[in-house]
Amino acid sequence: MDGSFRIEVPVGEKTLSVSYVGMSTVVLSLKPDKSYYKVTLYEDVAKLDEVVVTGYQTISKERATGSFAIMGKDDISKKLDTSLLKRLEGGVAGLQSRGGGELQIRGITSLLGNTKPLIVVDGMPLEGDLSSINPSMIERVTVLKDAAAASIYGARAANGVIVINTVSGSRDGGFSLTYDGVMEMTAKPSYDYLHRLSSAQLVELSEYVMQSQFPGITWSLLSSQRQAYPYFMELFSKRSEGLISDTEYQAERSRLAGYSNTGDIRDALLRTGLMQTHNVSMIKSGKGNRFIASVNYAGNHPTDALSRDRSIGFSLRNLIDLSDRLSSDISVSGNYGRSRQRILSESPDGAE
Repeated sequence: MDGSFRIEVPVGEKTLSVSYVGMSTVVLSLKPDKSYYKVTLYEDVAKLDEVVVTGYQTISKERATGSFAIMGKDDISKKLDTSLLKRLEGGVAGLQSRGGGELQIRGITSLLGNTKPLIVVDGMPLEGDLSSINPSMIERVTVLKDAAAASIYGARAANGVIVINTVSGSRDGGFSLTYDGVMEMTAKPSYDYLHRLSSAQLVELSEYVMQSQFPGITWSLLSSQRQAYPYFMELFSKRSEGLISDTEYQAERSRLAGYSNTGDIRDALLRTGLMQTHNVSMIKSGKGNRFIASVNYAGNHPTDALSRDRSIGFSLRNLIDLSDRLSSDISVSGNYGRSRQRILSESPDGAE
């Protein structure tokens, strides 16, 4: 009842190893004149993949029922992205993201109702979204996929549960200050491989179409339709109506033919992509108390010069052991982000 146990050790044995699933192994040095030893096991982060965290309890994989998936700290850090959602994608089978950052586990579960999974962070449901969580401070992510999770969280778990455990520090005591950062560069893309018409070829083709299909079209007729037309059609119709001379038409035609559309797009709308994340964390541990603080910055400047995504966040967490069976966990976190997305949707019609 009190955790005491008795074990017989062969005569001459000098060490005794005590281990348990998910805990650090303790090796005792045996002495002939000593028969009572006090053993304390602590959670081993390196062995967390051997257990399943449901939010209310931590059990071994052998005892867990239902379908689940686990991503450890190393798995999450392997994928560089400013969003935790993007880091989880591809690492958990059945986890998908839809437009607007909406998550789904094993597809659509309702036509009109809520299809979002329940997100639990350190034992408490998260009412916000995953963008407010610093990926660098996550210890492990457990995804509960099937209806077995409903026995723990009720109807809210009908769409699955994502259980997130953040860094909690060590009870051994001490102070640590850690910085980790990653930068990734992407080369400026090139459209030369598309083999599109050059500007001169496009002008020649447009002139051929106008001469063969609309030989007598006038600008008065086009402007009365109140529609948008290609600039070359406007130029051709104005010459047909006599609004501009043939010399002016040829000069403007030569100017259009001399453009390098691909070069203009490359210089004005494309750039070398840069993605970077920086995180500074501080952990202060003592007897019965652990304090964790972190500040992080994430920035994504893709190859599209009109788009960018950046965020700054912080988190504070204070864990107090009130007794052997009772503890207090107080945490505060915040995140501020700005995003601008203007993705190029059309390929250029010109080439160098």
